[in-house]
Amino acid sequence: MMNNFSEADRIEQFEKLMNPYISKEFRNWLISNGFFTAPASIHHHGAYTGALFDHSFAVTKTLLSFTERLGLSWMKERSPYIVGMFHDLCNYQSYTNHGMKRGNITMQPFFRDMVKSR
Repeated sequence: MMNNFSEADRIEQFEKLMNPYISKEFRNWLISNGFFTAPASIHHHGAYTGALFDHSFAVTKTLLSFTERLGLSWMKERSPYIVGMFHDLCNYQSYTNHGMKRGNITMQPFFRDMVKSR
């Protein structure tokens, strides 16, 4: 389900939840690499601008809820925050948006620049 949050709204939500656990440098890296604007897929739910963060935020909140309700113990207090928020971080470059108002999203190979052409 698509929401109407702006990139600034997403960054604000992120900071409220994650500031105790991450550095400003890493936050800035996430911003400059599109974590708050990247889609989460190309054809299914999450095929909209910002869906990667929206999904990651929802997973984090769910993991925190399960932790509390089930009395789960983590070795480090930050663990459910880090696991929830960054479980899909490798996807931040998987998709690029072109004409998002029409829903055009094209997949870009994550390792495109690392693979030698024959």
